Amino acid sequence: MSWNISVVFALITGLGAAAAVTSFRFDRRRAYVVSKAIASLGFIGTALTAGALGAGWSRLAFAALVFSAAGDVSLAIRGKGGFIAGLLCFALAHSVYAAAFWLYGTGGTTLLVASCVVAVAAGSGWLLFHHGLPVPMRVPVGVYVVILSAMLA
Repeated sequence: MSWNISVVFALITGLGAAAAVTSFRFDRRRAYVVSKAIASLGFIGTALTAGALGAGWSRLAFAALVFSAAGDVSLAIRGKGGFIAGLLCFALAHSVYAAAFWLYGTGGTTLLVASCVVAVAAGSGWLLFHHGLPVPMRVPVGVYVVILSAMLA
């Protein structure tokens, strides 16, 4: 039986994710961080072996995936520093995705309509929930909502 290397990396991702869930459940912080890192390296390996560097769109998506992996591991670290680092990494990832969609996606009327719908939904959510955030976190989370909205549109 011949195994494609992408399948091996996908299995590493799955095993890392399962280990992360288990270690989180049993409050094993170091094991949680390590297993999150293994899962992240697995999905980066999967992308690389599946040809992520082959085209402009997929190269941008791969860069965003690397930022997402860093964000995932950062969020596994307890405390405000881990949260801020994770938020920054995911903001960078979603900014790169938004740029890729802008460069390689649809434009014109579709983008205008989608932007309006997303702006109404995100603005409504922000108005309803931003009061529940600690005051120092409102600006970073607000910026993150704008970045996510741009990517979604």
